Amino acid sequence: MKVSSIIVTYPTIDHKKEHRFQNLFAMPLEEQLENILERRKNHDLSRSLVVAPSSSVDSSSNDFLGLSRNKILYEKFLNTLITFPHPSLVQKVHDFWMEIHHMPNH
Repeated sequence: MKVSSIIVTYPTIDHKKEHRFQNLFAMPLEEQLENILERRKNHDLSRSLVVAPSSSVDSSSNDFLGLSRNKILYEKFLNTLITFPHPSLVQKVHDFWMEIHHMPNH
């Protein structure tokens, strides 16, 4: 099959938007940001960060009870962790090895 012509199409340009962006980039940065913020406010698109007091309950985290901030519970946990008798990995491997080798043959 022989191709005799190729049609190339380009996306149309919205000159109104293009002009708006050209004007925007011609301004100083501070003025650009002020205009963008003003536009967001006018279209109800502005956002704000609300920081809750540390005493409030954060139901969106895993610690919604605030246990990580409880000093008494934290100290008890650390003391338990330090004094907890736990076998070393080597001891666990040794015990497992002995258990396997002392099993009767089936």
